[in-house]
Amino acid sequence: MWCHGQQGMASSDGKNLIVTFKAGTQPATKSLDPGVCAWVDRGLRPGEPTKIVDVRPTPGEARSTAGHINSGMDWTFWVYNAGSYLKATTSYKGKATHKPQIMD
Repeated sequence: MWCHGQQGMASSDGKNLIVTFKAGTQPATKSLDPGVCAWVDRGLRPGEPTKIVDVRPTPGEARSTAGHINSGMDWTFWVYNAGSYLKATTSYKGKATHKPQIMD
């Protein structure tokens, strides 16, 4: 899922980065207005959550990432539907099409 940042879109609660967004109606590859997130290949369906929760390694990183998103930066999240929100498994600054490899 790609997101185009906007002031007030992201916040933090301890290690949790919380992104509340407007649902994109077309694929993110078309274009995204500020404050909008969409799937790379389609818009969101009715009823899909419009909140992402991403557990960051530290509270400072959660605050820093929220600041980047709020400054208008694009961000990519790999998520699954956890019911009332989308749970991030990984995230990446910018528009990524491939999940970054995690090195041990």
